Amino acid sequence: MKICFLADGKHINTISWVNYLANVLGHEIHLISFGKAEIPSKKVKFYSLGPASKVFLRYIIYIPKLKKLISEISPDILIGYRITSYGFMAACTKFHPLVLAAQGQNIIPPNSSKAKAYFSRYAIRRADLIHSWGIHMTQKLKEFGAKPEKILILPRGIDINLFIPLTERFSDLGCYKLITTRGLNSDYNFDQILHAISILITSMKNFKYIFAGDGQYKSTLVQKVKTLGLESYVDFVGKVEHEKLPLYLQSADLYVSAVSTDGVSASLLEAMACGVFPIVINNAANRLWIEDGINGYLVNNGDYEELARKIRLSLEDIGLREKAKGINRKLVVEKASIEKNMKEFETMWKKLISS
Repeated sequence: MKICFLADGKHINTISWVNYLANVLGHEIHLISFGKAEIPSKKVKFYSLGPASKVFLRYIIYIPKLKKLISEISPDILIGYRITSYGFMAACTKFHPLVLAAQGQNIIPPNSSKAKAYFSRYAIRRADLIHSWGIHMTQKLKEFGAKPEKILILPRGIDINLFIPLTERFSDLGCYKLITTRGLNSDYNFDQILHAISILITSMKNFKYIFAGDGQYKSTLVQKVKTLGLESYVDFVGKVEHEKLPLYLQSADLYVSAVSTDGVSASLLEAMACGVFPIVINNAANRLWIEDGINGYLVNNGDYEELARKIRLSLEDIGLREKAKGINRKLVVEKASIEKNMKEFETMWKKLISS
């Protein structure tokens, strides 16, 4: 298939998706985005619509240029990733078949303008297929007018052959490791984790918390670590290449994330596949994968005292962590294998093209 993607060329989800389609499944992939892309594969052809910016009007202003590009590419199918932005632009081209991929459990960001809500409804009504990563997103899509028969509920998945558990964890002897593998964004509630660690060090000293990621919020977090006196307990290792990420996860005891809302977190699935015990926020996305006290812990958003307590409980209970390791690996293999799920995507896309 000749597939045209309209998506953020720097986002890890976009990169993972187009690389897999091009390198593993052998499709002809064209990616259109604002700004530059970070696509390592030479098999993906990239087109820049214009400079990256935070001006929302760009999604309207550049529609004529997008139409011209799509006409020149002449793809078999068009995929718009994120409904309120690139998905809206894709819908405005009137190209079919059109596939939309939703991002985040709210479909549109909280406190969004009426315009974004309108754009979402406009795009959803014109889509031939909508990818929903979970049932919590499906309900929101229906509220915006999506027809149930046009929704495919299935996560994109992760590489279960890359993200694997080790029979024995290799780490510093006597030192527990906590890790977060998400971008350092201001709305990801990292302050909540750091406050929990400041509580934890009053009763435990033998651990390290690792930020395996980068982002615009890093300098603020570095200063926060200094303010709380946590320099001896926190490490910033920066952005980690995707292929090397399993090494960091395999050396960790706990995966911790305080992101309040999600679609389905690939970072969580990668940690689960590697056998790392997860502690995440109690929201609809995480409840799809985590049963509190069975294969991980769920924490109420904003309650850093509860987070500190559950981190300590997890580290003290090796039996719970070992039991969860087997449950989580099986769960991810069965429901979130990118190899299996992408084949189902392929099948649905081919049906759209043939009809």
